[in-house]
Amino acid sequence: MTLSVPAYFYLKFFVKDDTEKRINKILSSTKVGKVEGVIKKFNRRIEYKRQATVTFESFEVDSMKFAYADYLLGKFNRFSETNNGVLQNGINVRITYRKGDYAIQKIEIEK
Repeated sequence: MTLSVPAYFYLKFFVKDDTEKRINKILSSTKVGKVEGVIKKFNRRIEYKRQATVTFESFEVDSMKFAYADYLLGKFNRFSETNNGVLQNGINVRITYRKGDYAIQKIEIEK
């Protein structure tokens, strides 16, 4: 408790939070691409390891292939949880990805 009050004031009044500016700069750089379309060939594979369960998901949007797994965060939080039913075949999306390795930076889902 003794550190939390001074830390709050330090972060609130002395540290400039430019997180949003940095994120927007990254998302608008030439190293990032965007693709829009319908999710096709959605596939979910679950591997059971000794200490954890790892979920791999892959799909295509406009013939571009994307894939990811939840093993990096493990059980850190539920926000990153795969196997949540949000992404599936037939959903219209816009994906912002890093060029070269197609790492997903942002997914926008049409309402």
